Amino acid sequence: MIEVRLPKEIRTYKETFIFGMTLRQTICMVIALLINVPTYFFLSEKVGDDLSSWLVLFTAAPLVLIGWFKYNGMETEKVAACIARFLFTSQKYHYGSENFFHWIWEECQKQEEEE
Repeated sequence: MIEVRLPKEIRTYKETFIFGMTLRQTICMVIALLINVPTYFFLSEKVGDDLSSWLVLFTAAPLVLIGWFKYNGMETEKVAACIARFLFTSQKYHYGSENFFHWIWEECQKQEEEE
């Protein structure tokens, strides 16, 4: 069978949608802008520019994380599911070893007793 090797850059290619961002990144950016621009303008009059800009930063960070973060080829929601599965499932492992030579010795002893 003939195989064609593909460079890693070709396998990880993502189609860009607008401004060099993928569709997922664009959607997350639009949602972040729709939430944070009005938040900044409404809160800057009441609590000041400094505090409102920090609030905007902390509300935009999860959306940016969802759009851009990848770990071992997994998107954010898959990473979060793996972490949740690790944290909330049973982690009790029972390790036991069997001494193969001891088992052989016991089998030989049983055969000798039978004879």
